[in-house]
Amino acid sequence: MSVYMINSENLNQILKEQGTIMNGKVKFGLLSCIWILLTSGFLSAETTFGKNYVEGSLSFINFGDGEMSEIFGNANEISGKINFNITSHFDLSLGAGYFWAEGSDQGFNLDLSSTSISLILNYFFNNGNQFVPYFRSGIIFLSSELKATGFGGSETVEESDFGLLVGFGFGYSITENVYLNLGLDYYTVNDEDGLQFAAQIGFWFNESIIGTFGGSLDLDNDSSAVSVGVIISF
Repeated sequence: MSVYMINSENLNQILKEQGTIMNGKVKFGLLSCIWILLTSGFLSAETTFGKNYVEGSLSFINFGDGEMSEIFGNANEISGKINFNITSHFDLSLGAGYFWAEGSDQGFNLDLSSTSISLILNYFFNNGNQFVPYFRSGIIFLSSELKATGFGGSETVEESDFGLLVGFGFGYSITENVYLNLGLDYYTVNDEDGLQFAAQIGFWFNESIIGTFGGSLDLDNDSSAVSVGVIISF
């Protein structure tokens, strides 16, 4: 019987790559998610910019064609956000997400998880118009854990780090009940950086409830995500 010895250096490398992917959704995600950190739009007369609301989403993640895809295949993330209006041009949003994936490599069973927290300040203008541009910046905290189990036992590698995010985008009212959000974010975390593009379509069921469908693409590591969610304004 072969006994597989756990290589902590390799596990740390896998964990570092995972940290880079997760920063882009925070979602966003996050990121989040991100994942996934997009601020949602509203009807033709107004937007959710300048409003208080809570948001929840479920994301399905594809790691692309690299090593992460070979080891884990796909992954999932649940995320939430609460948005507070500060002034007529500024919102502050607090987001959190939990990501998990299972896989195997070189005889090991791998369990990968990550928790993210984000604090994002949004600046918007033209509020109340059909087209509402915005800029945003904030900080991200990411804590990841990778557990490897094999015939020789198990070992857990943990890594935590803070990161930064800046981005811009716009919300656009397509019809009286449907809006589109597009955004591009630059992030840096775990000594890595990258760009993420995200899009979200929302449908207002009534004056306070929105159903959302969106997606994101990390332009540096080819990972992508599809998300469904709900927003409740108050």
